[in-house]
Amino acid sequence: MSCVKHWQRRALERLGPRKIVPLTVSAKDKYYLDGKRIYLLGTSIGIGTCSDLKDINIAVFGREKPASPRFPRNGSESICQWAALLRRPTEKELQEERNGRDIRCLLAVEGIKISKLEKDKGFNRVYFVLTGKKELYVNI
Repeated sequence: MSCVKHWQRRALERLGPRKIVPLTVSAKDKYYLDGKRIYLLGTSIGIGTCSDLKDINIAVFGREKPASPRFPRNGSESICQWAALLRRPTEKELQEERNGRDIRCLLAVEGIKISKLEKDKGFNRVYFVLTGKKELYVNI
């Protein structure tokens, strides 16, 4: 995700919370949303021309397990200022966004925040809840 597309980064930035609570994300930890496992896809880092919010890293999760998560500079963990779930938009979201226009390739990101953290042997179990913020964007 460190080479994330311009529009996806802009959508992720709009999900930012009022109060930033940094979290360390790691490939070895286990993550859950609504009682179901989610997987760390990578970190969107706040550098370059694709980012309005410099030095703000955003952890990106998905429901499908990636071959390997992407971290900045080939690391295995990253400190992030907030997190988001990458997903397909619902049919209702698509209808509202398109509003009669022929827009294709839409994806959604939805804000998530930590509700509970449990330490286990050598890893953490991190439980998230939705924040209510979501954005659709064209995946170019």
